[in-house]
Amino acid sequence: MAANDAWQNKRKHPRISWGFMIKFKQDGSDSGWEGVSTVRDISEGGCSFNTSCEYRVDQVLELEIKFPSLRDPMPLRGEVKRSTRGTGPNLFFVGVQFLKMDEPKRNELTGILDFFIKKSERSKTS
Repeated sequence: MAANDAWQNKRKHPRISWGFMIKFKQDGSDSGWEGVSTVRDISEGGCSFNTSCEYRVDQVLELEIKFPSLRDPMPLRGEVKRSTRGTGPNLFFVGVQFLKMDEPKRNELTGILDFFIKKSERSKTS
């Protein structure tokens, strides 16, 4: 089994690679957004993205993800679970686990992700 497959099997929720726009900053920060990036992959449980900001594991971030089906970005909070230096200067790979969200928001997120998972699966079989 390849290393990627082993990691994939540990995940609770299906992940998709889709370039949704994401803004992020330290939780509770009154200064503006610290960065904007594109989501590398996302699931109901969390997402990952590249940034020039170095965050430590267990740090909580405020996030806003722009989904095409929503008028406004979806505000979320996430705890950093991975933070590794990338190959470029000041480039970091960050993986966050979404923190508790209310049922309507979770249902909305799940519905959006289900749509894109099905769309991705259809494009693979075409």
